[in-house]
Amino acid sequence: MAEEGSRVVLSTRTKIWLLFNIVGMFVYLNFASQVWPPPGNNPYQPDAGDQIVWVLTVLPFLVFFKVRNIFWLVMILLGVKMRIDQRSILLWFLISALWISLSCYDHHRLSTSSWSM
Repeated sequence: MAEEGSRVVLSTRTKIWLLFNIVGMFVYLNFASQVWPPPGNNPYQPDAGDQIVWVLTVLPFLVFFKVRNIFWLVMILLGVKMRIDQRSILLWFLISALWISLSCYDHHRLSTSSWSM
């Protein structure tokens, strides 16, 4: 990230990384929502197919983005892709917090609908 006057300018790599993550979050929710039980269907008894679908679609997607984002953090800390900057690290933590929030939301949708009696 660089500054022009009082504006913060993101590098092209950072913009691509942000766009990649935002699109990934929407795709993740699309995949994850395929195994959410229908609303108001309590008690819902999940079958083995739900877990298989989740493991085959959602889990590889999460692992891919987790590895990619950890690699990006290492590059930030080593200063390879950009100079070490507090804003770069804060941006990384913001994206990580969004991924964690989406994962918690997915877990909430699965656990409250699937297991409530």
